[in-house]
Amino acid sequence: MIKEKKKFADLVAQIEPEALNNPKWYKIKVLALAALSYLYIFLVLLLLVFLLLISIPILMQIKNAYVIFKILIPFLLMFYFIVSSLWVTIPPPKGFEIKLEDAPQLFECLEEIRSKLKSPVIHTVQLTGEFNAGVVQVPRLGIFGWQKNYLLLGLPLLYLLTPEQFKAVIAHEFGHLSEAHGRWGNWIYRVRQTWSQLEMAFARSNALGSFLFRYFIQWYSPYFSAFSFVWARQNEYQADRFMVEIAGKKTALEALSLLPVGNAFMHEEFEKFFNMEMIKSSLPEKGFLLGLEKECKKFRNSERARQVTNRDCLLNSNLYDVHPSLKDRVHALGGTSSESSFKEPDNGKLSAARHYFENKYDSLIEKLEIWWGKLICKIWSDSHKAHCLNKAKFEESENRLSKGEKLDFGSMYDRAVFIERTQGVDFALPEYERLYSERSNYSLTNYELGRIKCGKNDPAGVDFLRRAIELDESFALNATNILYNFHLDRGEIEEAELILHRSDLFAEAFELAKKERNILLPENEFLPPELEKKSLEFIQGILSGFKPVSEVFLVRKKVQHFPNRPCFVMAVVTTYPWITLKTSPEDEDLRIANSVLQKIIAGAPLTKSPNEYWIIQIAKADSAWMKKKFMKIKGSKIYPVAIDNTIHN
Repeated sequence: MIKEKKKFADLVAQIEPEALNNPKWYKIKVLALAALSYLYIFLVLLLLVFLLLISIPILMQIKNAYVIFKILIPFLLMFYFIVSSLWVTIPPPKGFEIKLEDAPQLFECLEEIRSKLKSPVIHTVQLTGEFNAGVVQVPRLGIFGWQKNYLLLGLPLLYLLTPEQFKAVIAHEFGHLSEAHGRWGNWIYRVRQTWSQLEMAFARSNALGSFLFRYFIQWYSPYFSAFSFVWARQNEYQADRFMVEIAGKKTALEALSLLPVGNAFMHEEFEKFFNMEMIKSSLPEKGFLLGLEKECKKFRNSERARQVTNRDCLLNSNLYDVHPSLKDRVHALGGTSSESSFKEPDNGKLSAARHYFENKYDSLIEKLEIWWGKLICKIWSDSHKAHCLNKAKFEESENRLSKGEKLDFGSMYDRAVFIERTQGVDFALPEYERLYSERSNYSLTNYELGRIKCGKNDPAGVDFLRRAIELDESFALNATNILYNFHLDRGEIEEAELILHRSDLFAEAFELAKKERNILLPENEFLPPELEKKSLEFIQGILSGFKPVSEVFLVRKKVQHFPNRPCFVMAVVTTYPWITLKTSPEDEDLRIANSVLQKIIAGAPLTKSPNEYWIIQIAKADSAWMKKKFMKIKGSKIYPVAIDNTIHN
């Protein structure tokens, strides 16, 4: 992953000087590269027509209908495969659709901005749960275009912005597709978006002829994205100027300053709010979105909002994101850091949601709650059930403590997590400190203490997080993300950038480790499991609950990436009675494998590390090498329990 990002950044760095020094020649190259994609489609279609044309004279000379049919089949199949691959579909975005009658003033505002900027017609307006707004174009004819335009409006965005700031954001989004943006600039923007969507669509496509386009897109889409990066960034600046044209400079700067505030709210408070709501009831209660509105307003007026905006005003643009930094966007509009600093809204100001939904607000939010509730009801219900179980465990631990009993480490940890989720981090901190005093050399206790202290702007948290990474690399990605934000909040930009680079290195290493652990080959080297007796007995107890399981072998795969984190491989041999199963043996094997794996993961604290990798395979005739190889490894046969479990020949 980091190699691809570096390759992309290096390519952009090479192109950028040419784009600045010779913009006309650069634009000609970008336009030619954009045209190449359509030329490729034309050549494939030309091939299709050619195949059909050459088949006609051949068929006309043959009198035997059966022979004609046999010759025609390959041509018809090729025709079908190519056409089916061309008609790849891109799924529409998922959101709650708003109709004109639901919010007439909103549609009036959107039409006013659209007509001023000469943007294409919006076919569907949807509400989402994100802090974002954007126009998504879904080509109804796949590669051939004919766009259907969706405007996505995040409800948190409507809650955080004033009506004027909302107009500025919409002007930016409409500006990307505006004729005023320039015919070619608009086209390049659409080509970038379309081929990015098609790259994902073809990756999912199972059509046999899709290989004709899949490999071309895999090469073309990243290369075109890098080559048109400078143009795309210039389009972002141009879209910002449309904000000023529609809403004025002051409002445009205010709207830009609120973008990092909204992102911070989504990362820091959004999930926390929903977790607290899920605790209250088994299904979403009426009015939970009104609670979200209050949380948005509270966060907007908080000191944290000012801190986030001031922090982002220090960051420079990078070559990984086409969007410029807040600092550079403000500067491009002729603003200063003081002008972009966050200002509290007037107390009398309505949010964009209240203003544009008007007297339809209550009924629209009620409809949205019903739609959203159906969408997340299972997650909500499962979370509430988990909370009830955790509450019962907590009450049991309280009862045991009142009797003077000592809790084991697992119960103490569950108690700390429950207190944090229900009472807040300040009440949970003493519990985590007690856990650390019990196991100061344990990755989990170091991570939790470091996470909380960094969140409270305590520099001591840095050492705890670094220690957690040393003890267990599985905490690296989360820990580096916390450290990155910690240094940003303190204005330590250089340290934050170093942490970001480390995070990229860890992400790449984890990706390689995941690939290495997901592949099993006869030439791999396997080692004895070396599990603690308690862990081994726990797994054997799980296996005894599955009657079709006749033999089980457990080994460790020798790995290069993160060798200190064991990769366990379990071969499960199954035998079934001669009577017919309700499902196929293959389906039953899959069910057993999944059930065993879930139970092992659920009991992970019993093992040496709480984050071990497990791979479970059903040993069949086609994987006989597995059983044969595992039998030679000392201590590999763990079920049924043998008196002498040493070397099996």
